[in-house]
Amino acid sequence: MKQLAVWMLALCAGPVLAAAPHQHGVVKLDVAVDGNRLVLDLEVPLDSLVGFERAPKTDKERAVVRAAAQRFYDGEQLFAPTPAAQCTRVETTLSSSVLAPALLASASTAAPKAAATPAAAKPGEEGHADMDATLVYLCGQPAALQGLEVKMFDAFPKIRQIDAQVAAGRGQSGSKLTPQKRSLKW
Repeated sequence: MKQLAVWMLALCAGPVLAAAPHQHGVVKLDVAVDGNRLVLDLEVPLDSLVGFERAPKTDKERAVVRAAAQRFYDGEQLFAPTPAAQCTRVETTLSSSVLAPALLASASTAAPKAAATPAAAKPGEEGHADMDATLVYLCGQPAALQGLEVKMFDAFPKIRQIDAQVAAGRGQSGSKLTPQKRSLKW
């Protein structure tokens, strides 16, 4: 765990790709590999996931948010680590400044509908809002972990680019992923 924190600090302290302001359709992805742990941290413009950047106003909008969140809990739809590494997702955490935690809960642990409206949603910077996601995997064969196939473009068609940074045993790297270039290798 301590090594993971060191990798994450290195990733934040010395970014390979320059930090960009909030852009619709552009996701920030930080990947950290430490021993048998693979950690994916994402910052996704809410508009790119659900089509709006505010608390949902209708039952239909709340259903859209829940469906988007569930795709992260069903992480295999979004990310595929090297199959030979035998990685299993063990944790998923979602948050947003404008969405109630109940809307971002897994379908198996979701709160009742009455709790689905945030009491005091905070608007994002300049009216923009993101959803942050962290997915943690444990890999049975970590030496075989050489990359990640990113499938978010299929699940969320409004995503047109993913700015990825990787901190792994071989050092740091950065890459821009697109619907035509979906694989990270390290």
